[in-house]
Amino acid sequence: MLFTDSSTITPKDLSDHETVVLDTAHTEEINLTIKILLARDEVGLQLLSKFPELGLVNVELNNVVVTPALRLWLVFHTLEIVYRDAYHNQLNDRYKAKWQEYTNLSLFASDLLFKIGIGTVIDPLAQTEHPTLSLVPGAILPAKYFVQVAWRNSGGDEGGPSEMTALEVTTGNTLRVQAVNAPAGAVKWNVYSGATPETLFLQNPTPLDPSASWTAPDEGLFTSGPRPGNGQQPTFLSPAPRILLRG
Repeated sequence: MLFTDSSTITPKDLSDHETVVLDTAHTEEINLTIKILLARDEVGLQLLSKFPELGLVNVELNNVVVTPALRLWLVFHTLEIVYRDAYHNQLNDRYKAKWQEYTNLSLFASDLLFKIGIGTVIDPLAQTEHPTLSLVPGAILPAKYFVQVAWRNSGGDEGGPSEMTALEVTTGNTLRVQAVNAPAGAVKWNVYSGATPETLFLQNPTPLDPSASWTAPDEGLFTSGPRPGNGQQPTFLSPAPRILLRG
């Protein structure tokens, strides 16, 4: 997943680290989605400031991969912002302690990222948009079918899959899927589908051309095989240089 993709982190990621954050946000009327976006903007500016130091030339934020260390920084920095806001709403010392805790954890995570390295890709693929789903004549088992699609670049890398979507297929019909708005660098695409959100598998034996559609066969879907991924993996890791003091 790229730093500029829409679903970098979610409120669930926050609650995995801070179990009461959803309750706090509700009580204090804090919009977690907005705070996630603010945190991403702030972390993004700090990353940009590091690029010259790391020798990252012609690299933008859309080249940056959300590695585990970067995801941790985004989560902790968002929680820092949430509890800072909650404290200033109520001047509650409990919120202040949380604010300070996540400030320290955010600094820890950013330091960890720069030690491990910022992950980047040469040929980034933006997260795939929702595909177009439609009904065409066919004989697949009537049911609700869930779908994600993902673009591939010329190197075979697969970008972040689309958010899940679904369509109810009625008797006498089958499912047709069409990827839309190919991002820069996209040359092929894959479709993942299943009868439940947890059972999506790759359905096309070979990658599809941008103009091609995929139609579910009457005999039904594949129920094993590759699952949707999390987007591109880093081509490079660029750690911050160590400075040795002379003396």
